Amino acid sequence: MSKTHLASAQAKFWVVSHLVGGGQNPKMFTKQSQSAKTAHNAEWTDKLEQIVMYLPQANRGRQLFDELASPRLVMLWDSLGGKHRNVCSHSTPGCRAACLGNSGHLGISGGAASRAMLARYVMLCLFPYDFWLLVDHEIGLAKKRVARCGKTLVCRVNGTSDLDVVTEAYVGDESILSRHPDVMFQDYTKRPLVRSGWRTIVPNYYLVRSATERDDRAMFDEHEGNVVVPVNLPKGAALPDTFMGRPVIDGDVHDLRCADTPRDERGNYAVLVRVKKRADGKRPDTHGFIREVK
Repeated sequence: MSKTHLASAQAKFWVVSHLVGGGQNPKMFTKQSQSAKTAHNAEWTDKLEQIVMYLPQANRGRQLFDELASPRLVMLWDSLGGKHRNVCSHSTPGCRAACLGNSGHLGISGGAASRAMLARYVMLCLFPYDFWLLVDHEIGLAKKRVARCGKTLVCRVNGTSDLDVVTEAYVGDESILSRHPDVMFQDYTKRPLVRSGWRTIVPNYYLVRSATERDDRAMFDEHEGNVVVPVNLPKGAALPDTFMGRPVIDGDVHDLRCADTPRDERGNYAVLVRVKKRADGKRPDTHGFIREVK
């Protein structure tokens, strides 16, 4: 990666951010302290610190583009043959309805967070090489920043997406995962993997299966590795000792799923995450995605 290529990518990102009405200093990642989802990690450990990238979930990128793209961006998109993409290829009606991308600042169309997500999405669609170049650069800066505090960086590329990082995240011919062996990468996925956890082919990548309304007891019995399950309980409510035959981990204590089980153990836990109701006290129809527990 040359300084010229990086400067060109940063210039494109600035222009795209400007054309969606975003910030003057756009970033790919959100720091741990800047997200309600991850800020409580610091209460659990001072050894790890996380950064997260938020993209418009599933097909929401097209929706935000239609709402927020300026005429100049539409012209640029058309001139470059821009094609929209679904960044959550295995999403379900239930997970889309309950998605984090629909809540808080991320869910406000026209807000700063949604414009930032759209800018990243446009970069991914129009300039994928530059997109991953910027991702790689920010990971490098973040790991130096947290190392000065004696911490290890945890990087979650898919905060509200489900990109296949192993096959897609490259700078030139080199995987971003291999470019940063001292970083712990982690993601949730809806892809129908039969095995998850620390990936043996990529030692520094932890992938955890996230259950959907389509998953029955057989998936819990057959899947090797932890499974994350959203449950219909209020904040602080007691969790059962077991769920679907698996011992339970409280997924609300932190968002560092890579720390749920040691690297030398696969783990076969149910990681239960309580789903809070919206400010109006209601919850969208999630088709059974949010499970009931006894």
